[in-house]
Amino acid sequence: MQRKQQYENDFKNFKEDSSISIDQMLKQQDLAEKQKEICLRNSKTFELFATCMERHEGKIDNFAKYLSIKMLFIEKQALECYKGNTNDREYERCHQRIESQLHDVYNEYYQGLLNL
Repeated sequence: MQRKQQYENDFKNFKEDSSISIDQMLKQQDLAEKQKEICLRNSKTFELFATCMERHEGKIDNFAKYLSIKMLFIEKQALECYKGNTNDREYERCHQRIESQLHDVYNEYYQGLLNL
């Protein structure tokens, strides 16, 4: 029964999506990119960034989406880190923190693959 309802909902969503014009799709994509940039700019922690993204894109309901958002936030942190630190010691500490975060994300990814 649930599968039937899911298929019906998917088909209904497909029909609605296919009726959207290309211009509307491009506008929605531009708006989503702007929202993502705003979230990145205003978030100091991943949790705040994820909450902001959920507000605009909906619930982070799958592992791939979670990892994608996590990588985007780490990339933002890395850029800030590399731009802002002129002191070698601070730069190295920041670099190690970014490497550690990337290592953690890759571990989560591989663990997710093993659990499939």
